[in-house]
Amino acid sequence: MEYFSPNNLAQALETCHLTTQKNPLFGCTSGVFMDFNIPIVFNRDPPAKPRDLDPKKPYFPCTDVKDEFKQVCYYEIPQWWNTVYNKDYQKIGQLCRDIDNSLFKNTCYIGVGKIVPAATNFTPEDTIKYCSQMPDSESKLICLSNAYWIFSLNSKYKPLAARICSSLLEKEKQRCIENQWLFAKK
Repeated sequence: MEYFSPNNLAQALETCHLTTQKNPLFGCTSGVFMDFNIPIVFNRDPPAKPRDLDPKKPYFPCTDVKDEFKQVCYYEIPQWWNTVYNKDYQKIGQLCRDIDNSLFKNTCYIGVGKIVPAATNFTPEDTIKYCSQMPDSESKLICLSNAYWIFSLNSKYKPLAARICSSLLEKEKQRCIENQWLFAKK
């Protein structure tokens, strides 16, 4: 994004076609949206400042990008919301809930599950508390499932991962661990 500037989001996303990105949620396109939403500028204090929120357009740019980039946009937008709405996970959950497309809605909840572990300094109890603020049991499960996956990826926090799904009933616990949503296709 720094090379293209925020005014050229579409061009930055198109350039990602030149990379080896295999999953639409990870890699170049994800990085483009991360940097668009919270650009890092060197020689500035603080170095990362979120773009401004237009209260009438909280889903921008997801509503405006090409269809092929919408899913990854909805995966990354919770990180920006986390900043502009000051970790108000109830509000973030409501924003995800109000997305019309079910794939994008679930992808949004997955994105919340991605950011919660770092937002809680990888504290399982706080991670569970934040994901529990999602609007219903299914969205809570999706959030917890991806949080579980994020804990599992880091060798330092992997031993804590089981605690993320442990409070769930057996059937939901298994779904939480399997994380069937993360690699869902359009």
